[in-house]
Amino acid sequence: MSYKWYVLQVYSGFEEKVVDQINADLQKEGMENQVTEIFIPKESQKQVKNGSVSVVERKIHQGYVYIRMKFTEKLYDLIKKINKVSGFLGGVKASGMGVSEPLSVSQKEIDEIKKLLDVNVEEKPVSFEYSVGEKVQVLEGPFQSFTGVIQEIDDIKSRLKVVISIFNRETFIDLSCEQIKKV
Repeated sequence: MSYKWYVLQVYSGFEEKVVDQINADLQKEGMENQVTEIFIPKESQKQVKNGSVSVVERKIHQGYVYIRMKFTEKLYDLIKKINKVSGFLGGVKASGMGVSEPLSVSQKEIDEIKKLLDVNVEEKPVSFEYSVGEKVQVLEGPFQSFTGVIQEIDDIKSRLKVVISIFNRETFIDLSCEQIKKV
């Protein structure tokens, strides 16, 4: 019997705890050799909040854990009994055991998911905490301390078009997300 990839459905937000519990139970039962890899697909993403940029980790598929294992009835039962585990994703196919084996995921599909995770954080667009029509204050540059309203957001370039009032005339300025904060 060979190792195959399966998708485990878990309660959203409990992915890490489920992985820790699987590893602990495997070790307790002496079944570490039944599982070769477990991962939660996460990506790093730049995020702007109150004028500062930080890198945060974000789960791509919330509520799912990928596990490469040798399917056995004992391992299946061990994993299914873990708190916050809903079950294996996908239909089932008949197996020679008393339990039906969940459908496996191909290595090609796993490689595609992992390829998404390998993209450099600098190449990804910034996640904005701003929206069009929101009131902001300019933090730097010639219009420092002016307040304005966001008119346009360019996710790809991480730029915003803000309209400010100078001498009772509307003036459009192009700013980076680091140059503003919410009012």
